[in-house]
Amino acid sequence: MLQKIAYLYLILPLVIFCTTWFNFYGTSILMLSLLISCYFIRLSPNKYSITTFSALTNKKIVLFALTIASLWCFWSGIGGYMYQSGDFAARNAIYRDLIERSWPVYYKYWGGFALNYYFGFWIFPAFITKILYIVSTNHNLIFAVGLNILLIYSIIGVTIFLLLLVLITKPKNLKQLILVLIFPLFFSGLDIIGALVYKSPFFNIENFNLTTPFFGNMHIETYNGVGNIQYSSFTTQLFWVFNQCIPCWIITLLLLKDKTPENYGILATLGFFYCPLPMIGISVIMLTNCILFLTNNKENLKGKIKKFISLSNIYILPTFIIIVLFISLNGAKKHAELEFKGVEISRYLLFIVLEFGCFLFFIFNRYKKNMLFYVTIISLSLLCLFSFNEGYGDFQMRTTIPFLLLLLIFILEYLLGNATVLSKIMLSILLIIGACTPLVEFTRGVIQLKSSKSIIYIDNRWFTLDKTPPVWPYYNYTLWHPYSYKVYKMLVKNY
Repeated sequence: MLQKIAYLYLILPLVIFCTTWFNFYGTSILMLSLLISCYFIRLSPNKYSITTFSALTNKKIVLFALTIASLWCFWSGIGGYMYQSGDFAARNAIYRDLIERSWPVYYKYWGGFALNYYFGFWIFPAFITKILYIVSTNHNLIFAVGLNILLIYSIIGVTIFLLLLVLITKPKNLKQLILVLIFPLFFSGLDIIGALVYKSPFFNIENFNLTTPFFGNMHIETYNGVGNIQYSSFTTQLFWVFNQCIPCWIITLLLLKDKTPENYGILATLGFFYCPLPMIGISVIMLTNCILFLTNNKENLKGKIKKFISLSNIYILPTFIIIVLFISLNGAKKHAELEFKGVEISRYLLFIVLEFGCFLFFIFNRYKKNMLFYVTIISLSLLCLFSFNEGYGDFQMRTTIPFLLLLLIFILEYLLGNATVLSKIMLSILLIIGACTPLVEFTRGVIQLKSSKSIIYIDNRWFTLDKTPPVWPYYNYTLWHPYSYKVYKMLVKNY
């Protein structure tokens, strides 16, 4: 049941997008392809029940996960009640334009340009809010209502993620269940140590003031310098790129639940629709799982090939191709050539140790025969060495989200397993030190409440993309002269 809800949560916005953004021919192709593919989705049987232990009923477990997800999302700033990180200036503008403008969203300034971005996560809440916007006479109030709808939608997504995490890690008692549900909120590498070693300006007491742009946009993860190698804790991901991380978390866990590649086509399509950069990491996991599936001797080669060319994978191809073509037109691609990032050996080695190497000492023996474990280590070791040519760390921070989730699962399973008490205590000490990173993100909300004495905080600096010049970072969300591209000429609705 949970897997069905997860697929529905991800697929419904794609259906709305396909029926509202494209012309008759585009909609016909996309919907026929998508709906037939969805009909042939095959879910893996679930042999684990979260009622394995009798301390709680299913409803109570869902309520517990919902409560944690609500607090986490509320504190992230998604609903406009707590401090919103610097990226919300663009995210609020995109969401407002999706609510107040007709779809597809076009802008008249600077020669004509279109909203072209991986805005899939906003589609469903924006669609609901847009209906209210059309029938309402108080348009000023509607955006605030829309933020609440977005908050609820995000809470549902995080709840699905937490419950899928329970199904993956299989806690055996109430204490283990609690650990699984709160673990993502506080899991991180030991960034605080790196910040101390390199005397990060983060520790300058003058920076601890939300009125200065420095602290408001500062991650403790940037101890190697802004734009240098860094990974993001799960709380940092939610507080800055919720539109990418929530779908990515769910897709990755669905991928781990699927023991065969029968649904990989629909998962890949959803990945490119919601989060193209994390989808690079998801693709590596998919490839690894395919290799493991092919080398599994329990099924003959003919049976394996049938599952690769399943009806779901075949019928989704037109949708997959069109979505990839549409997303690939994003204006940022002209300024996003991948390049090798030079870094001092000492900084690189310390980064590896602090971000994930320190945990390997404890969990290596348990997973030394697990191919995904080695793929995770190699990927986390290499992806930090690449960036886009502007020097920003989006590539390394986002492509590694699926691997950081795998690392989280490996560590959780170790803590839930039969390891010695001493090793669990030592590992827990490292995890507590690492928790300083997400606590920094939570701290911004506390400072905001104290300084403004208000629970409302909405970043409206951009307000809309319609009045911003076509320079960085605004081109990251738009496409100039869209009708010079065949996808827009042939498939997308006219102005």
